[in-house]
Amino acid sequence: MFRLTTTLPLGISGYKPVGVNIDIRAVHIAQKVKKELPLSSSVAELAAGVGLSGDRLSHLFSEQLGLSIKSYILWARMRRAVGLIARGESLAAVAYDVGFSDSAHLTRTIKQFFGLTPSYIVKAIKVHML
Repeated sequence: MFRLTTTLPLGISGYKPVGVNIDIRAVHIAQKVKKELPLSSSVAELAAGVGLSGDRLSHLFSEQLGLSIKSYILWARMRRAVGLIARGESLAAVAYDVGFSDSAHLTRTIKQFFGLTPSYIVKAIKVHML
């Protein structure tokens, strides 16, 4: 099926899929971080899991994905937090779920990250039927 979906457009319009060379270790670490939230391992533990030093993994991750591991972990936590807030979870439960010490810390971080408060996010996501 994959070949059909890539060769058919090629035959019709000259489409050529773009090949991107990404080190599988960086992708593996990104997936591991998202899967294990909020239990994020240290950079050294993550690096040991793919056979690299912490410094080399940090460099590889930044080079391959365009942001640092710590920034990626924060982004993953914020993404998960906003999803949980949108589903109506309490801020205390969300804070615990994504690894913050309390809801105030989560609120400050969301405001710094997105420029919006959690209450604004909840209000903006609600749909009002007329």
